[in-house]
Amino acid sequence: MSAPVAVPTREATSLTTINEECAVSLYIKTLQQAVARQAEAKGAAPPNLKLRQRLEAWHSSLPLASRNRPFAMSELEKALGVAGRFLSAVLIEAGWTRKRRWQGTAHYYRFWLPPGGGTLD
Repeated sequence: MSAPVAVPTREATSLTTINEECAVSLYIKTLQQAVARQAEAKGAAPPNLKLRQRLEAWHSSLPLASRNRPFAMSELEKALGVAGRFLSAVLIEAGWTRKRRWQGTAHYYRFWLPPGGGTLD
């Protein structure tokens, strides 16, 4: 005859799962704290701050005549080498505004206006 096999109960399985989730959560928090400490030790600025500084440096390097005009997202992406999905949050933080110029009933062009007076006209 074979020995009886212990079948895990529902409570035992739930406790094991909860303990594993807590351990994983604690591990992730520990890793995040280690990354933050390393960034502080290196004196690294947050990625958005670096991108915002690049945006401001690029925009201020433009001639005054072309500085206060609408900019297409593709133009900003090309100038800064960053995808628009990352750039839009930085533009909003920097005070840029998003506008649309409608053409007819169904088509429009999206533009970004710099802070301090860009116009669509």
